[in-house]
Amino acid sequence: MTNNIKVTFGSKNILEKISNNHPDRKLSIFKSMNTYGQYQIIDESNKPSIFHNTIKYIIILEKSTNNISNFINYLYFNLDKNNEKIFNSKLKELSNNINLNINSVKLLQEVSGKKQLIIMTEWNNALDFSKWFNKCNIKDLSNMSLSYKKE
Repeated sequence: MTNNIKVTFGSKNILEKISNNHPDRKLSIFKSMNTYGQYQIIDESNKPSIFHNTIKYIIILEKSTNNISNFINYLYFNLDKNNEKIFNSKLKELSNNINLNINSVKLLQEVSGKKQLIIMTEWNNALDFSKWFNKCNIKDLSNMSLSYKKE
């Protein structure tokens, strides 16, 4: 099992070169749904980072299926003590409801920087995510939501 993931951002061409130069790694390129022309590449290997500007996350919790993910979302959280119990309850509910539409739920924490908590969800497509997001209540505790689709 992977215990961390590494992410970096750049142009599609640069990230494709990185991916092509490292076929031994599980690298995935996604296009931002929030910012025009922004791409990210995710390295889910437990190997040292190959990126120059790496954002590294520790995986605290992971529940997943074996389905291919074509869409991901990150929910960012800065929680106070009052909201931690609510958050934990909603996270447990979310992770217990892995189904055919949601492929993965990961609770991440940044290794450096703000060290905020992030829920990364992986989906078959944007429509499945939108249906869930419109009725999910954990998003009310988040500071920000960013989405990416597979390139």
